Amino acid sequence: MAFRHGWRLLAAGGAVLGLGCVQGLDPPEPTPLVEVAGGTFLFGSTEPCFPEDKPTAGCGVNDNPFGMPKTYPTVLVEVRSFAIEEHEVTNYQYEYCVAKGACREPSAFNVPNFADEYYGARAYRDFPVVNVTAEMAEEYCKFVGRRLPTEFEWERVAGGAAQDEASRRLYPYDGATRDIKDCQKRQIAVRYCTGASGPSEVMTSADDVVTEGGATIHDLTGNVAEWVAGRFKDAITCKDSIFPECQDCFECNQAPSPQQCKETCYLDESCPKCANDPDCFRECDDDPSMFPGIPRCISYGAVVQKAEDLVVTTGPDALAKGGAYSDDENQTCRARVADRLRHVVMSETTKSYNIGFRCAEDR
Repeated sequence: MAFRHGWRLLAAGGAVLGLGCVQGLDPPEPTPLVEVAGGTFLFGSTEPCFPEDKPTAGCGVNDNPFGMPKTYPTVLVEVRSFAIEEHEVTNYQYEYCVAKGACREPSAFNVPNFADEYYGARAYRDFPVVNVTAEMAEEYCKFVGRRLPTEFEWERVAGGAAQDEASRRLYPYDGATRDIKDCQKRQIAVRYCTGASGPSEVMTSADDVVTEGGATIHDLTGNVAEWVAGRFKDAITCKDSIFPECQDCFECNQAPSPQQCKETCYLDESCPKCANDPDCFRECDDDPSMFPGIPRCISYGAVVQKAEDLVVTTGPDALAKGGAYSDDENQTCRARVADRLRHVVMSETTKSYNIGFRCAEDR
């Protein structure tokens, strides 16, 4: 190990000694917490999102039959009161955890095309730590007496406490419109928005903030995406799978032609149970070209679910929420509050240059 920020790390026979010894430097201050009131809010989205480099994309068969994204039914979720850190965990904070023997070092110390030495460099001590897995993030949060937020808690903060889609934030910053192009008028560390080439120092954007109870939470739209607790489940807002007699159009890749298969599936009306079940979610139901909509799954309807009952704890994929500095015109959907596509199987050696984390705490 190298000397970093004054931590005295004495290696002998491969073991690290003297972990509690700090030469002329106090431990980093804990990140201030912002209190978040519990209650019921709307989780998920029924609104399809196509990246900005596909201006003609849509739900219709003739628009983009292969690029239709999965969009889920929403679900009313009850969360308990909690607190969340006002900014992402920094290199400096994480490095102290490593020095104390409670955290593992990141899988890489650089950020390509930005900094050859990022982690451990004094110039980037107040920038978000990256190249750590969700498990490593949990280790850090435990070290400071906290935990990772669940995706329900993260989305409650990012989208607000609204109980309908029209009232809540589509993008996680105060004053956001429903058009991602709005971010190009603001100081937000996303490549599409401001041409960002790498992470930014935490809390330096005056625009990438949300206000919660009079306090400010920073960098949910950009800078780095953020690990959340639990594991990714594809249809997390669905109560049940679609009825057997209905087709899953997203798996429609059969001969003789995948496009013909999709077109037939998109316009399929052979789903009588769905027609009579108010909780049967049909995607693109409001698009005349897609009538009567794409059968997706059985939703929870208006029945409120407890957030802790929906958290998935097993599975290979970890989930990161929010946009990142590296997101260009092909990845603008990642910045949406409800986006769930940034999920990956991670090993300790996997490098994720654009994913960091922040911690939360029970109340």
